[in-house]
Amino acid sequence: MGRSLNRKMEFKHFTVHDDKCAMKIGTDAVLLGAIATHPNPKHILDIGTGSGIVALMLAQRFPNSSVSAVELENGAALQASYNFTNSPFYERLKCINDSFQNFSSNKTIDKFDLIVSNPPFYDGTSKSPYEARNMARHENYLKIDELFSGIENVIKDEGVFIVIWPVEREKVLTQSAAQHSYYQVYRIEIRATSNHESVRIISGFSKVRPPEIIESEIILESGQGENRMFTPKYLKLVKDFFLKA
Repeated sequence: MGRSLNRKMEFKHFTVHDDKCAMKIGTDAVLLGAIATHPNPKHILDIGTGSGIVALMLAQRFPNSSVSAVELENGAALQASYNFTNSPFYERLKCINDSFQNFSSNKTIDKFDLIVSNPPFYDGTSKSPYEARNMARHENYLKIDELFSGIENVIKDEGVFIVIWPVEREKVLTQSAAQHSYYQVYRIEIRATSNHESVRIISGFSKVRPPEIIESEIILESGQGENRMFTPKYLKLVKDFFLKA
């Protein structure tokens, strides 16, 4: 199917255009935006915002917060800025067109209570001929160790970092977290159906050691064939965002 010239997705309280983004709006981003949480985040950071969907969802969920979004790719940064400007939360949103490595080296920026990322997590194999897509998908531009190193510079002492990540590379994630003295706070497995193995996890990390790691799972769909439908748990997560949820 050809790419739409003005592709957009309508949500209950905002619209997201993503035709200039290499990575389109997907379930990973929606889950991260719906699940990532903090008791009272005043300052939120979205690393690798793309179209800005996660930042917009968090701005809606936390009305007393300001949300900063960092995006390296020029076209995506322009589109995120457009989506922010045309949202009801425009006064609390800003997009920074920069690498996270450079952004996080700035000693003068305010630190964040909640940091989220749907990062480029592929290991450099099977690259696309389109560099913008490689930038969004492959870790060449932001390795996991660079991600944790940068977060150390910009997160508050009791802040939380939440990431969505492929199950098959979970060891890489947890090892890097441990090397930077981060503790896993919770771990959520994402499964397409009860008959599928999980392919994604959402993990929360903090410098504060939790009494135990909270573990759970989300199954996206149930039923077979024409009777396949979203599960009540997933619909509850997205009901404040999707028009038909």
